[in-house]
Amino acid sequence: MMDHPLIGGKFTVFVLCYGEYFDLAAACLDSILSTLPIERLDLRIGLNAVCDETRAYVRSLPATKIYEDASNAGKYVIMRRMFHDPECPITTTHLAWFDDDARIVKGSIWQRLADAIVVNHPHGARLYGRIMHHDLTEVVPVGGDPTRWFREATWWRGKEMFVGRGPQTAPNGTFIHFAVGWFWCMATEMIRAADIPDVRLVHNGGDIACGEAVRQAGGKVLPLNVDSEYVWSPSDGRRGKAVLFPWVPIAEWRKAAERGEAAAQSILGNMFFAGEGMPQSYAEAAGWWRRAAEQGEATAQGRLGLLYTKGQGVGQDYAEAAKLYRRAAEQGHGGAQSNLGLLYAMGQGVAQDYAEAARWYQEAANQGDVQAQNGLGLLYEHGHGVPQNEVEAAGWYRKAADTGDRGAQNNLGILHAKGKGVPQDDAQAFMWLSLAAVQGDANAARNRDVVVARMTPSQLEEAKALVAAWKPNTGP
Repeated sequence: MMDHPLIGGKFTVFVLCYGEYFDLAAACLDSILSTLPIERLDLRIGLNAVCDETRAYVRSLPATKIYEDASNAGKYVIMRRMFHDPECPITTTHLAWFDDDARIVKGSIWQRLADAIVVNHPHGARLYGRIMHHDLTEVVPVGGDPTRWFREATWWRGKEMFVGRGPQTAPNGTFIHFAVGWFWCMATEMIRAADIPDVRLVHNGGDIACGEAVRQAGGKVLPLNVDSEYVWSPSDGRRGKAVLFPWVPIAEWRKAAERGEAAAQSILGNMFFAGEGMPQSYAEAAGWWRRAAEQGEATAQGRLGLLYTKGQGVGQDYAEAAKLYRRAAEQGHGGAQSNLGLLYAMGQGVAQDYAEAARWYQEAANQGDVQAQNGLGLLYEHGHGVPQNEVEAAGWYRKAADTGDRGAQNNLGILHAKGKGVPQDDAQAFMWLSLAAVQGDANAARNRDVVVARMTPSQLEEAKALVAAWKPNTGP
C-alpha cells in the first residue's frame, strides 16, 4: 500500500525538538527511524532552543534538513518555516508531524497511515489523527466574539461550523473538529490550500485552527491513532509558551474565572486538565470544574463526572459521577446523557438498569452521540431494557458506523456476517470489519479473517471495491 499512487512510497516526517529534553527527542526520533526504512523517509527536524546533547544527536541523523532556532520562537513559528521553505519544498503527497514528547509504539503505524489514506483520500480526507472537538461558545463570556479571529483568517472560506459533534452544520454552528497536535498526518496540498499554519499562531491553539482551516479548504478530518495505540504521548503538561488560544489572552480566563463566571471556570478547568498555559493538574481541573458545576454549567458537570469515573484528580467514585452526569444530562448535555447511560448499562454508581440506560442513550443518540448510538444498538441487539430488535440495532449501529466509529462498524459487520437484522452479506461484512480494523480494532480484524475464509476470490474483490468506495458521513 505504501507504493500506491496516493502515497508514492515515502512520507515526509517533521519532528520538533524543544529545550533540554534529550531523552524525549531521542526516543521520538529513534522510534521513527526504527519503524520506517530510510528510503521511505524524508526526515526534517526542528530544534527550538535545544540543549547541546540534542543538537549533536540530531546532526548525526540522516535528516533532509535541520531547522534551528535558539530563541524559543514557538511551535507554529518554526512549523511555518519548515512547511514553507522555498529552498527545500516538500515533494511527498503526505506529511506526518511529531512533537518530541510523542513516540511510535507500534511500527505498523506507517501501513495504517497508508491504508487510511488510500481508503479515505478519494472521499475528501486530508487530516488524520486523534480527533477532538472544541466549542467556541465556551470563550464568548470572556473573549467577546471568538469567531472573528477565524473569519479574519486568510484561509476562511465562509463554511458554516458544526453543530455539536456533527455531522450537521448551521449558521449558528460553533464546534470545530481537529486532530490533537502532538501527532497527525496531513495531505501536503493542504499546506498552501489552507495556509497552514496560520501566521498569527505562536505556540498553542494551532491544532484547533489547523482542523478548521483544512475543513474550510474542502478537506475532512478523520480519526486515526484512536486510544493512542500507535503513537504515544505522555499525560503530563506540555512545554513551551503558554497561550491557550490566540483569540483570547490567557490572563482573561483566570480573571473571569476568579470573578465567578462559570464559563471561564469551565475553560480554566480545561486548561489545567490539558496542561495548556500551566502545569497539568487534574486536581486543579476538578476544583475549577466543581465551581462551575455548582453554578449549573453543564459542560463542567459532565467533565467533572468523567474525572470521578476515571479517578483523575479525585477519588474514583461512580456514584458521584452519576450524580454529575445526571445534572448535565437533564440540561440536555449529550455527552453526559451518553455517559449516564453507560453507567446504568454497567451498573456502576447506580443499580444496573437497562431501561434507564436505553432512555439516556436514546436522548444522546438523537443528538448524534456515537457512543450512545452504538450503546443503544447493543441494547436492541440483546433485548436489554428494550424489546429485542436486531433491525433496530442495525439501524443504530449504522448511524455511528457511517461517521467512522470503529466499534459500531465492527458490530454492524458482525450482523451482516450472521444475517441478523440485515441481509446476510459477506461483502458488506468485510467492508465494515475492514473499516474498523484499519482503525486498529483487533477484534474486527479477527472477525474479518473469519469472513474472508469463506469468500470466493470474486466476492473478495467486490468487497474490497466497497471498502475503496466507502465515504464517511462527516459533514460538508
